[in-house]
Amino acid sequence: MLTEPWIAELRRHCARILGNPHDAEDAVQETLIKAWRKLDTYSASGPMRAWLYTIAANTSLNMRKSRRRDDVADDAEATAERVG
Repeated sequence: MLTEPWIAELRRHCARILGNPHDAEDAVQETLIKAWRKLDTYSASGPMRAWLYTIAANTSLNMRKSRRRDDVADDAEATAERVG
């Protein structure tokens, strides 16, 4: 597989951003799916590792942002239940 040499690195990179190895595994899988879908945008003149790291970082940050929104919604729901 073309990306195999970097999967362990990507997993550690995502885990640092997300703070959770389980979420990191999801982020790496999502990264690989995105990379596959966007393979035609990869410039062979640039390093594949850097391209994958960019996708992984953006995916992880989006997951973290989404998780924060979910936490805020859960907190608001819990507050509404206590008040209501």
